[in-house]
Amino acid sequence: MVVRREAYRILKTGASHLSFQQNLAVLDRQGLVVGDINHSRKFVSEFTDSVATVLQERQKELMQSPLEVKKENDLNENLIHRKH
Repeated sequence: MVVRREAYRILKTGASHLSFQQNLAVLDRQGLVVGDINHSRKFVSEFTDSVATVLQERQKELMQSPLEVKKENDLNENLIHRKH
């Protein structure tokens, strides 16, 4: 979990993939359990590819699903409730 969280932080902040290994070493020295696998910067690249694939699939689903149509009565009720 710590390794994936650090990979996500690298991805989210746009930090260099090269800093990943150093950051894991620091986290390990601070007492966090980082395990023994997925410590190379290659993991960050693979993680980024996986995140991109999931986001593309979700975006495709959203774009292909019909929009929810609200009835006029529902819209009027929402307007009434907002005024109070």
